[in-house]
Amino acid sequence: MKKHVVFFILFLFLLWVCGCLGGSNDSSAAEEATAACILKCQSVKVSEDLDIGPCLSDDIKEDWVCDVAHIPRHLEDNEAKNQCIAFNEGKAHHFVELNDKCEVLRVQ
Repeated sequence: MKKHVVFFILFLFLLWVCGCLGGSNDSSAAEEATAACILKCQSVKVSEDLDIGPCLSDDIKEDWVCDVAHIPRHLEDNEAKNQCIAFNEGKAHHFVELNDKCEVLRVQ
């Protein structure tokens, strides 16, 4: 009987680790935020200069911001005026960072 309990607990743990129990939808939220950020970037880059690394949206999705930066980082990437206020103030906890060609750099 004890072996069955241990096996069941181990099984539940493995399901939790692989994300099979549902729980958080972090990956789908990240995918949605990334897709929305890329669309926003593509629509904005037609009329705006993205070379300075601006924040494109403080609310691309709930708890997500969309920002443009460089790899390697430029000085303007670290200027508050080019960063998303919601992320800096802790109102958003995740970001999608794109380059000036609307390609994904980081999703966090």
